[in-house]
Amino acid sequence: MRSTRWSLWLAKDWPTAYLMEVRRALHDHELIKVKFAVGDRVAKQQIIADMCARCECELVQQIGHIALVYKKNPQAKLGLSNIRNSVE
Repeated sequence: MRSTRWSLWLAKDWPTAYLMEVRRALHDHELIKVKFAVGDRVAKQQIIADMCARCECELVQQIGHIALVYKKNPQAKLGLSNIRNSVE
């Protein structure tokens, strides 16, 4: 499987600009990694759940501080999508 080419670091109190960037990246790439700089495990899980709800994406996997999230885009460009490129 090809590694995701896009990632973003998020802290505890992330502004709307980060949310917009996550949405843009999900639209372009469908599958992205997001790294969270939050020490508390429960707070980190709440932030990830909030991000997934606000961006309407699905949590695929969480390992440590990194969350792998997915949002299907049927109109994704072949050159950018991490999903479409790995299937072909």
